[in-house]
Amino acid sequence: MANDFLTNTDGINPSEYLDSILIFASDDSLAFKKIYSDDYTMNDASDRQETFTRPLWFDDKNKLTELYTNPNQSFSTKIYYRNVYGNSNLESDVQFSIAYGDIGGFGSTTGSNEELPYNVYESKAVYLQYKNILIDNHLSPSEFNLQNFYAISVNSLNMGDSITPGRWQLSLSKVNSDDTIDTGTTPVTLIDDSVSASNKDAMVYQIKEGTIVNGLDDTPLKETWGYFYPKNGVILLNASTLSSSQYLITDRCDPTGSGAVFMSSNADRLFTSISGAMSISSEQYPFQALSTERLESIVVFVRVTSEEFNYTNNPSCVKDLTNYKIKETLLDNGFNFSYITQVGLYNDENELLAVAKLSKPIRKDRGTETVIRVKIRN
Repeated sequence: MANDFLTNTDGINPSEYLDSILIFASDDSLAFKKIYSDDYTMNDASDRQETFTRPLWFDDKNKLTELYTNPNQSFSTKIYYRNVYGNSNLESDVQFSIAYGDIGGFGSTTGSNEELPYNVYESKAVYLQYKNILIDNHLSPSEFNLQNFYAISVNSLNMGDSITPGRWQLSLSKVNSDDTIDTGTTPVTLIDDSVSASNKDAMVYQIKEGTIVNGLDDTPLKETWGYFYPKNGVILLNASTLSSSQYLITDRCDPTGSGAVFMSSNADRLFTSISGAMSISSEQYPFQALSTERLESIVVFVRVTSEEFNYTNNPSCVKDLTNYKIKETLLDNGFNFSYITQVGLYNDENELLAVAKLSKPIRKDRGTETVIRVKIRN
């Protein structure tokens, strides 16, 4: 820095400039004039993982109290899944989708149709797609023992890194054979079993009856209702369990039969069950959930000891314009002081990589020490 200053300033003697840094009108030893430190390495840093939890749904909502589908969703997609929105104007992004999967292709589109004149077995395609994605979350392939299921997939743009285990709750109302809601039957409310699981960061949890507030039910109607995959943002409801509970009867028509039976009828039936619970009581039976986002960061603690950084190396801070000596600043006790305003982070080649700026200057003298915490987020 000294040579750069001299190069751009006429009439300055290099030795005089250097002397002006080292002499000072002070009794301090040279050790107290340190203005730069290369003693800090990444060994002084620590890796951190910060977890942020926020509402899962649009507009920072943690509860969906009404649901809507798009009547104009294309035929080529609606036979596989139904997109679900949070308002009637469909102005929000898709909040989640509902699909039905079947190992044998049952409940698929069948027979002849103007738009689809052949069998596509979409329920089998859905089944294989989800199984291929989710089966590695289980300890062994045999654990994935569902023959048919309903899949609720949350929009990945909403969920961050995962749906927060133990912080989602879904209610299902009973659907009659004519696809109307049985308002005389109390909806069943489902959560995951992370509250009782030994592994709080598992890849898969079982779905049980209960509520976020009260935990798992002591006397459940069914032992388990499916699987929850927090990092995939997927809730798999066992279709056989839903049918045996009489809450939701699954249409497993033969895929080789005649006529046109659309897979979307099963997806629509689950949509009716979820939205029907909300219509019974949006306050008691909403679809509520939180998302979790994990940020990796490196934290460096820079200790500024009493001997360091008590002087400025700013060449514009001079005592006079004749001798160009750097002006010393003294406290009442005779100590020199400076103000720390930022911390520069350098690599081994002494190249500046980042600058951490303090919210306000810190006054520094040989009678004080301070620790500055610098956090670098990936």
